[in-house]
Parts: sequence; structure tokens; C-alpha cells
Amino acid sequence: MCEGGRPEAASMASHRRPQSAGLSSGLPVPEQEAAGGGGGGAAEATRRPRGWRAVAFIIGFYAAASIAGNAFSFSLTSYLIGRYNMKQNAATNVNNIFSGTYNFSPVIGAFVADAFWGRFRTLLVGTVFGVAAMAVITLSATVHQLKPPPCSPLAQQAGTCAAPSALQRAVLYLGMGLLVVSAGGTSPTGLPFGADQFDERKEQHSKQGGLARFYNWYYAVAMVATFLALTVVLYVQVKVSWGLGFAIPTALMLIAFLVFLVGTKLYVYVPPEGSIFSSVARVFVASCRKWRLRLPHPDDARRQEELLYDPPAVGIGGGRRVFKLPLTLQLSFLNKAAIVTDAAAEIRPDGAPARPWSLCSVQQVEEAKCLLKIIPVWISGTVWFTMVTELTNYTFLQASTMDLHMGKHFTVPPASIVAVFYLAVALFVPVYDLLVSRATLRRGITLLQRQGAGLVVAALAFVV
Repeated sequence: MCEGGRPEAASMASHRRPQSAGLSSGLPVPEQEAAGGGGGGAAEATRRPRGWRAVAFIIGFYAAASIAGNAFSFSLTSYLIGRYNMKQNAATNVNNIFSGTYNFSPVIGAFVADAFWGRFRTLLVGTVFGVAAMAVITLSATVHQLKPPPCSPLAQQAGTCAAPSALQRAVLYLGMGLLVVSAGGTSPTGLPFGADQFDERKEQHSKQGGLARFYNWYYAVAMVATFLALTVVLYVQVKVSWGLGFAIPTALMLIAFLVFLVGTKLYVYVPPEGSIFSSVARVFVASCRKWRLRLPHPDDARRQEELLYDPPAVGIGGGRRVFKLPLTLQLSFLNKAAIVTDAAAEIRPDGAPARPWSLCSVQQVEEAKCLLKIIPVWISGTVWFTMVTELTNYTFLQASTMDLHMGKHFTVPPASIVAVFYLAVALFVPVYDLLVSRATLRRGITLLQRQGAGLVVAALAFVV
């Protein structure tokens, strides 16, 4: 039920006190390092962003971790059928369950990172679970007691192969579960943690391309890692041995962990400020409760902002500044969440709201609007990934019916044909970054324009 209120708004001109810790979940801007800068303590929270010096370790970590994760997920069905003697339907079901949980776990990991642990700690824990996961999976492929006896192709067709025991299944599922937890910790935090290492206000960061260039190369590395997993590692798994094929990504995962730790002295650490979704929920509830109120100066955002609850946007403990979002008139219904009806009752002496579910700051309102505005981008991204999934499945099925022999002694695994797509993407990123963006504006076309062009090209590809 929406609750009514008094039809006029109280002025906030005399109530702009410093914002309390944790009130705003604004976008963090790392501070300059204190004079005499050393690490640790308070200096750790105000460490100077090192840009590409710090990001190089993060990208190196992500490359090794991506090869490890993709090397297992792409070959899971073949591994279950060829080495664990599972029937095709059972192997497909296990693969579907694993893929679903593997892709959903980042949602939980993102919430944990934002609300409790922070990006660095969540990423670190996810990496530890990843090393443990690949070690368990490697043991399941090498220790004789942890895998079923080999089965000939004729026995597989006849369905007389020995099924895996309960212990063997348990060890395999344990490794898969650990890998799901690892994905939940690493997938949603790697990209934003890398973004924390840049400060676009710094001239050297903006000249180096800053965040836009980092996003390009981060995605290119992901595509290269997937390509290597689908070619080199997959070939070792199918043609040499599953044990060696899993030992390689295990070693890479361990290397990724060590590379990530090497850069700890350079990283900027942004502490958790609470889940953005709880702040958005408060904005909706507060605006619903005040739906009968009239906004002051509905056609003038600047004058309206002066009369709403708009404390300074300060991060946790006041030690970090955040980007202050100005009030906009778009989705103006949400602006009612910042209307003050009784300053004495709604605002505490320290400037924090006494009832957070009834009064929100302008910063919180604008953050909620930003989240709503990117929903169409999320939806269009879902459509694109659906197209990519269908493309890879169709390519794999077509490759399974083709003659993949290259000479007398070399045969390309059907799944490796899919790697051509990832290689094409990986090659296009440096072409765009080094040629297209320089031939157009300084930053090239915008991210939304690139995404729109990609969707058009994807649709044309399906028509062909």
C-alpha cells in the first residue's frame, strides 16, 4: 500500500550536514596517495591509482583463470561420456545443471562483494576455490580409484560400460561445485576491480585510453583464453590424456593466483558499501509512500534539487569522495523519495536519514535511475548471448558431420571449430583499438553505438 503525506516539501537549505557513513552507494573515486605515501593502514584506502601498471596483473590473472575455467566447461560432456562412461542423456543433464549454476553464481558473488567482502577479497577467495576445484578435477582424471575403468567404443555403443561409483561421482561433483563457487567469486569482480585502478581525472590515465581501452583488452583477453582452451587444451584432453589436459589448466589457475598476488602492492582497494539493490528498493518504497506529494519546481532540476534531501556524497568513513550525480527530471516520480516533509523527524543530527525507507538522498535517487536506464542494455545483451550460444551449438553440430582430418595424422576436434568465432573477436579488438578509434574520434564510437552495431551484424549473420 502506498501511503500519503503532506502536500508540501520542507526546504533543505539549512539541513545540508555531512553525510553519514554508508548512506550513499555512489561510484568511488580513489584519492591521491598521502604525502610520503607508503602502504598499509589509511594509506591503503587512499592509494594512488596506478592505471595500467596494476591492471596488467589483473589481465594476466584473468587470462590464466579463463583458460582453466573454459578448458573444463567446454569439454565436460565429452569427459563424462568418454571417461566417466555416462550415457549421453545423463551427461547432458549434468552439463546443463553445471552450466546453469556456473552462470548464475556470479549474481550471488556480486552481491557478496558489494555488501560484505569487497571486490578484492571476493576475487581472492574465488581464485583459491578455483585452484582447489581444478586440483580435485585433475585427481578425478588421474587417480585410478577415482575414475571408472576404461571402456571400448563397442562397449559404449552396447551400453555395457561400468558406471562410476558413488565415491567417483562425489569427487567429480565436488570439483564441479568448487568451480561454481570460484566462478561466483571471480566472474563479477575482475572487471570492476580493474576499473577501480583507473582515475579518469588523471591526464596520464585519460591519454592511455583509461577505462574504455581497458574494457576492450579485457574482453579480447577473454576471447584469446577461450580460443586457447578450445584448441590447445582441448586437443591435449582428447588426443593425449584427460589427466594432462586438466593438469595444464590447474597449473594455469595456480599461476593466475600467484600473478594476482604479485600486484597487491599496486592495487586500489574499494571497501564494500552495501548492495546497490537495497538502495534502489528504498528509493522505490520512499517514492511510493510519497506519491501524493508535489515536487517543487517540476520544470527546473537545479531549483528542485535545492529543496530536496541532498547531503554531500561521501564514501564510507568520509575517506573517499564519490561522483556526485546531479538531479535530473527524467523518471521524476522517483524524485519524490528525496522530499523532506519534516526535517526534525526525518533527519538525524549527523545528517543521516532517520527512516531510510521513507527518505532517500538525491544521490540514491539518481543511482536508481541509472540502474533502470541500463535494463534495455541488459536485455539486448541477453539476446546477443543467445545468438552466440545458438551459433556455437550449430557450428559444433555441423563440425561433427564434417571430415576434420588435416593430413594423415592430425584431426581437428569438432569443438575446436567453434574457436574460430572467439579468434575473430580477439583479432577485431586490437584492430578497433589501434585503427578504427584513431581514425574517428579520440575515443572512437560510443559503447552503445558499438553494441548496437554488433547486434545488427549478429542479426545479419543469422540471416546468412
